[in-house]
Amino acid sequence: MKRYENNKCFCPFVSNPSLDCYCFNLTSVTINQALYYCRDNFKRCEVYMNNSREQLPVAKQREMKKGIEAS
Repeated sequence: MKRYENNKCFCPFVSNPSLDCYCFNLTSVTINQALYYCRDNFKRCEVYMNNSREQLPVAKQREMKKGIEAS
């Protein structure tokens, strides 16, 4: 995950999105979700959570889940 100006975080999948990512094919239907989920709220995104489970080790998944529950 990279930090950008103003301490904003972007979803790690933005640079290589899956076909179901909101940012993959931006339309008037998905732009609101992309702006919300692909930036600071990606840990709440269903697509991110599903992709993370497939790609991250179990220990990292538990750590992220604890962070979400604490929010």
